[in-house]
Amino acid sequence: MPSPTLAEPEDVRAVRDWLKGRARILVLTHERPDGDAYGALCGALLALREAGKECLGYLKLPLPQRYARVLPPVPELILGTPLPRTGLDGIVCLDVTGLERVERPAGIDANFNGLPLCVIDHHADHTRFGQTEWVDARQAATCQMLLHLLRDARGRVSPPVAACLLTGLLMDTGGFRFANAGAGVLRDAAALVDAGADLHGLMTSLFLRESLGRRRLEARLLAQAVSLHGGRVLYSVLTPHLLAEFGVPPQDTEGLIDVLRGIEGVDIACLVQPEPGAVRLSLRSQNSACPVNGIARQLGGGGHVLAAGARLPDVNVAQAVTALTEETRKVLGREAVGG
Repeated sequence: MPSPTLAEPEDVRAVRDWLKGRARILVLTHERPDGDAYGALCGALLALREAGKECLGYLKLPLPQRYARVLPPVPELILGTPLPRTGLDGIVCLDVTGLERVERPAGIDANFNGLPLCVIDHHADHTRFGQTEWVDARQAATCQMLLHLLRDARGRVSPPVAACLLTGLLMDTGGFRFANAGAGVLRDAAALVDAGADLHGLMTSLFLRESLGRRRLEARLLAQAVSLHGGRVLYSVLTPHLLAEFGVPPQDTEGLIDVLRGIEGVDIACLVQPEPGAVRLSLRSQNSACPVNGIARQLGGGGHVLAAGARLPDVNVAQAVTALTEETRKVLGREAVGG
């Protein structure tokens, strides 16, 4: 059964018509991809191949282990190298809020080489950078949107595509634990299971199996965590040194923040990540009464009400934490106290 929150039919028709008019398509997603981005990218490439399209996808880094072991092989996916052929006649951007966040391969410039651009995204702060767009913040994941777009007249997608889309839907809903996992999400998840996705296997691989190094890293992040505002905000600093110490690849940091968010009494969790020339803040909230998208916007970023982030250029960790302290105090209101 289609989700009752399906976007306006003309948006979906416009994307379908755009795809029908293209023969050689490049599929891209956002920098520092997450589960929804990986699932959407791989699912779209498989579905386009099944539809007889020539297509390529691009990622700067290999898939993290948790996704490499559950997503089907996608020969069209290029990792970190220039595109092997030209002659593209369109680019699809999936799960990307803005032009500056697209992870582009060498040879594709900031104007996408003048190629027609189609965008599918579910973020509320989307900046409308495509010529053809379907943007619907009511959807829990871009993978959920792709289900509506790609399924055939029987209301199904192929088993490999279903596995990809359910992966993204699971990750963006926290395994159906987050507030965005409404009835429509559960119906769409059931449709993907009916299409051949292995729900039990995905849940086990995505949420119940991690390397020992990653578990030890989570323990270190929790041990060094710092409380602000009477314990309502909890942050920890994740450095490249820590990643190297525990043998965790940089692309395998998704979900680390949940060890902070899950602490009783914490309204807002933050992972502070220094990088060359900047500090990145990943923000999570327990409920909509403490939204983090506004905090991220004030700091030059964006995202969802309960999950957002920002990159602060030309600051050190101490300055980033000061900004975090001030912006979270505004959200928490008069009850907030000094850190």
